[in-house]
Amino acid sequence: MDGKLILIVDDEPRVRFTLALILKHHGFQVLEADNGLEALRILAKAPEQVQRVDLVVTDIKMPVMDGLELIKILKQSDDPINILVMTGYGDRETMSLLQGMGVCGVLHKPFDGEQLIAAIRPALAES
Repeated sequence: MDGKLILIVDDEPRVRFTLALILKHHGFQVLEADNGLEALRILAKAPEQVQRVDLVVTDIKMPVMDGLELIKILKQSDDPINILVMTGYGDRETMSLLQGMGVCGVLHKPFDGEQLIAAIRPALAES
């Protein structure tokens, strides 16, 4: 799994910074976006990069474009990508919706580094 490229999408800079530190410590490469629209821009540039993004780890509640809209767009693409969701809003309706959208998993905030890595490994194995 070392060297896999993960895109973190979260509007909170401290969250992105912390997640990036944890992932880099575990040998992953990391890109960051602060909303869904920026994530789409980064992913559009990915074919120009040497390496393809292997996993998107996204929050749900964000300004500009939220995680649900991002997931819908990514799942409709010709080159679908695995998605792991982070959320502090674990209501049944949202969980049911996410399950129906085919995400690889849901991490409930707050979570620690071990939980993050434990969720990422199977999500990457699906790719």
